[in-house]
Amino acid sequence: MTETQKIIILKWINRYKRAQIAHSHTAIDYGRFHFFLGITLIVLTTASCVLIFATDQRIPQWLSPSVSIAAALFAYLQTFLQLSEQADTHRKVARRYGAMKKNLEYLLEFSNTSACLSEEINTVRIKADEIASESPHASSRRWKTAKAETS
Repeated sequence: MTETQKIIILKWINRYKRAQIAHSHTAIDYGRFHFFLGITLIVLTTASCVLIFATDQRIPQWLSPSVSIAAALFAYLQTFLQLSEQADTHRKVARRYGAMKKNLEYLLEFSNTSACLSEEINTVRIKADEIASESPHASSRRWKTAKAETS
């Protein structure tokens, strides 16, 4: 393996590590947002039920329908944004990038023959292109975080 090949493989390892971190952090963000929506939905539906049966005259008449509408809106967001599914997808992509990184580290440490190396590098490149084309975009804020962690 030449020095140029080693440099390129090290760049790829760094790139895959950055992608792994960005997707991992994006999955965490989606999971937290899903959790936040769920907790808010529970609080709003509980408040709505309490307000329906409240007999206190000091409670405005418009409060119960407003809380019910807000609960319906949060239920809509939680259902149709599919945040838990998106978080799962980003976790899977992060794991795939981690596996690619391990493959390259293995090639860097244990590969000696250039003919075999060329085929293995081509296989890694094809898999990386496949992952990149199938994966959703990680948030740009998380790419910046990943860049800061890998620089």
